[in-house]
Amino acid sequence: MNKLKILFLAIFVIGFHQGFAKDTPVKMGTTAASFLEIGVGSAAVGMGSAYTTLAEDLSAIYWNPAKLASIQNIQTMFMYQPWLVDINFNFIGAALPLPGMGVLGLGITMLNSGDIEETTLDYQEGTGSFYNASDIAVSLCFARALTDNFSVGFAGKYIMQRISTMKASALALDMGVHVVTPFFERPGSNIKGLQIGMCIANYGGKMRMSGDDTFIAVDPDPENSGNNDIIEADYRMQRYNLPVVFRVGVAYDLVNSARNRLTLAADALHPNNNYEYINTGMQYRLSVKDVAIQFRGGYKTLFLDNSTQGLALGFGMNFHLRGGSGLRFDYAYSDMNELGKVSNYTLSILF
Repeated sequence: MNKLKILFLAIFVIGFHQGFAKDTPVKMGTTAASFLEIGVGSAAVGMGSAYTTLAEDLSAIYWNPAKLASIQNIQTMFMYQPWLVDINFNFIGAALPLPGMGVLGLGITMLNSGDIEETTLDYQEGTGSFYNASDIAVSLCFARALTDNFSVGFAGKYIMQRISTMKASALALDMGVHVVTPFFERPGSNIKGLQIGMCIANYGGKMRMSGDDTFIAVDPDPENSGNNDIIEADYRMQRYNLPVVFRVGVAYDLVNSARNRLTLAADALHPNNNYEYINTGMQYRLSVKDVAIQFRGGYKTLFLDNSTQGLALGFGMNFHLRGGSGLRFDYAYSDMNELGKVSNYTLSILF
């Protein structure tokens, strides 16, 4: 148990350093790969992204890799989210339980802008050429339950961004823990104690754009008419940090029976590119024979000034089939205030 305490403390210290030891004022909008801040999975989004502790599906690869240890069947997940201004944001994931070892997971997050018409100062209505921007993150995750009430998880992540001919890449690490405490436990019932989850995400290197668009021709001495005025040069782009975030979450079942379950959850977040904020959410599950229906609601970015996010709602349906297999569909709705409304669709298959 001493090793577990050391691991738990290490994740907390790294997260504390990344979240709290930062310059003032906060460096808003100065990190790369902002798509990593978009939540994955309709169940999570529908709960206001308060999912660090509660994550019960493959989206745990994103929210807290330690929660992947609770998966007992081979699973796949497909998420489709039409994002703002015709941007598409998608996630594909799979998990494979390894008996006696743990759970291995793979997650791929993709964002694509679609075609964008090129404009210049001379052709502000468009040049007739088009380009696009795309982002991708590939996560390989391993989680293991070390005791009945304590699990850990790690995810190595490859991140790449591309716009026109320019691209950048980096490696990062996610680390998470999940513990079921004895606090507020109700002996003789299905209600466990207060659950606590912690995760630090996107802890890694910096990203720098490079490509053909930074190649230029310059005149190193414009005052001298006899020199070569088309010397090849390359702009050196700045390196940017990844959007590191430290999450601490709690979850508790107010009701948990064979037919009904009501869960409350809250996450406190400390990003390196913004001030602290809190996400809150709740989920009610109604089980009738081989079908379970979930209703969700939440609110994102509480106590954050000038936030563009807020109310989230959602529902889900689980169909349990023979042999432990099943099918799950989830939907979420998010209100992003002036930016518009966003819908999120997720399909999961259990084998």
